[in-house]
Amino acid sequence: MNKINEAKKYLELHGAIYGIHYTIGGLGNNVYGIEKIGKFWYSYKSEKPYNYRKTNYIRLGSEDAASDFIIKEGKRAAIKSGSWLENSSQQNSS
Repeated sequence: MNKINEAKKYLELHGAIYGIHYTIGGLGNNVYGIEKIGKFWYSYKSEKPYNYRKTNYIRLGSEDAASDFIIKEGKRAAIKSGSWLENSSQQNSS
C-alpha cells in the first residue's frame, strides 16, 4: 500500500470525512488537498466562493511529505468539527 492510501485509511479510521475534512485530487468547501501533477506532489486549498476551485498550490518534496501534510490538515479539520476519534477502536465498537 502506498503512503497516500495509508494516510487516507488512517484519516477515515479516525473519523475524518473525505471531501469535508480533506481531499486527494478532489474538491471540497474550504478544505486542504493534495494531488500529484507530473512527477511532483502539491498541496492546495479547495474553495467554493462561487464555483469549486483549487488555489494556493505548493509543491511538496515527496509522497511522504504529501502524506504528512494531508494527515495534519485532515486531522486538524476533523478535530475542529468534532468528528475526530482519538482512539480509532471507538469507531469499530459502534
